[in-house]
Amino acid sequence: MASSSQDGSVRVWKISLNESADPTSETESPTHEFKMEKKSFSLGSKSFSVALETVLLGHEGWVYAAKWFPTAKGSNLQLLTFSCDHTIILWSPDEETGVWFEKARLGNVGGEALGFLGGAVGPQGLSVVAHSHQGSLNLWHFSTEEDRWCPKPICCGHFDEVTDLAWEPNGHFLLSVSADQTTRLHAQWSTSPAVNQQGAWYEMARPQIHGYGMNSIATLPDFRFVSAADEKIARAFGAPRNTLENLRILSGVEVSDELLETSSEPMGATVPALGLSNKAVFTEETEVNKTKKGQNEDDTSYFTRQLLKEPPTDDFLSQNSLWPETMKLYGHGYDVYSVAASHNGRFVATACKATVAEHARIILWETDSWEKVHDFDGSGHSLTVTQMCFSPDDSFLLSVSRDRNWTIHGTDKDAASYRLLASSDKKTGVHSRIIWTCCWSHDSAFFATASREGICAVWSSDHLRDAQTKDAVAVATKDWLAGPTKAFPESVTSLAFSPRLLSGDSVYLLAIGTESGTVHLASFSSSSTDSWIILSTIDNLHSATISRVSFRPEHPSRSAEFTDELMLATSSHDHSVKIFTLRPSLMAS
Repeated sequence: MASSSQDGSVRVWKISLNESADPTSETESPTHEFKMEKKSFSLGSKSFSVALETVLLGHEGWVYAAKWFPTAKGSNLQLLTFSCDHTIILWSPDEETGVWFEKARLGNVGGEALGFLGGAVGPQGLSVVAHSHQGSLNLWHFSTEEDRWCPKPICCGHFDEVTDLAWEPNGHFLLSVSADQTTRLHAQWSTSPAVNQQGAWYEMARPQIHGYGMNSIATLPDFRFVSAADEKIARAFGAPRNTLENLRILSGVEVSDELLETSSEPMGATVPALGLSNKAVFTEETEVNKTKKGQNEDDTSYFTRQLLKEPPTDDFLSQNSLWPETMKLYGHGYDVYSVAASHNGRFVATACKATVAEHARIILWETDSWEKVHDFDGSGHSLTVTQMCFSPDDSFLLSVSRDRNWTIHGTDKDAASYRLLASSDKKTGVHSRIIWTCCWSHDSAFFATASREGICAVWSSDHLRDAQTKDAVAVATKDWLAGPTKAFPESVTSLAFSPRLLSGDSVYLLAIGTESGTVHLASFSSSSTDSWIILSTIDNLHSATISRVSFRPEHPSRSAEFTDELMLATSSHDHSVKIFTLRPSLMAS
């Protein structure tokens, strides 16, 4: 039996069956012979004794767990111990002397993790997986060719509620944010040498490790994104060259050589001690850090450029995959709750938590200079804006709010600026509770809203074209609806139109996420008598509220290969992100 302790030691105990029925009778040994003290106990008619076999000292911190290694009958025992000093030690007794020694030592170096809490051993003893704080997993596999333990990629993810997700504009990868204060990048390992692993999804980077819970994210072209957390500012990030190199190697992401060869672009990023902003690291700084690392290694975690051959491990993700912060966006009086980006990448919209109309405004930023273009004090909302969404043609900005209304800001006739074009009204609207979510169809012909009472409504954008030619703000009525509303028995928390028609000329596919974790796939047609048809219902897809559903944008390189497939990503408060492949032709039939 093995026991581990907070004093950093591991004790191995030997339990023996006493030959004598009397547990107190022991053969006296000569005085010069050293013998460990035994404690005896009885179970039924049998007597046993327990003696300390050995004390294993090798860890420098608390030892949280000990696991016996599976061994063949007759072979030496092997014990695996997990400690908060970032190490895992494999112990085994010598065949001749019986003295226990350290056979192998596993672990990671650096990072912010607090060591290992425990783990498991593969049935054949060739794999070891360890879990740590903040939901991290580490995997090692024993290579018989190299005669050593090698780190291997393993699935990992968030350890708190996932609040939002967004696809890269071309669908190359998926970004998710969570209350665990991280932003994570998920991509396919399309270049894996193993056929059974090709196309498997892994966490390829961790662009942001923050000090506040994350609320929202919006992606921009050229590998950029803007995120919002429980703070009054939004932050903009750009991918460093080392991340782009690894994405091109592992996932086949299309990255121009000009972008990789530009010396003005940072190579990576690092977080200063006690800081929240990711500082850019350039090639010259990387070389300097290599020479100074021994002097100031406690000041901060230094970035090291690496070209990967397989998905990264957790210690790489926490140290070498950060994205440099390019801009802080100030302007809100309370925590930023929602962000949205135009499809052409020119504008970003932000909104914060609000209890009065003064703070429920929407700020529009231009991404080239990150200057404030518009500050919509009269945004039309009086409470927190829960979600915003630009139309695919970027003519309109749709926003929904806790005040049970939606508003649309759009461009003028000359498309020079945005202004408030239309809004719903509590008296003439269809929602009586908080409107949680909104989305646009791929052709900008329709937009959808859904609320806490489970009502989904699809609206026509034809009236918005008319509103662009008038100065007055249009008030939407039920005549704007493209068809009857659809009622669900629970709160609808997320909506998404598919990037193409389901069938025919006017049948659209929607994914609808609910409060219980169920996802409905429905078709909508404004020209049919049965406007809404539920094609499929996936019960308990998640075990908690679905925070976002989003279809993967289509790209020519994938559309030619998978003409009948759509990919849907979902995030939930159950800490998970899930990705599904759908076949619309089977649904339509």
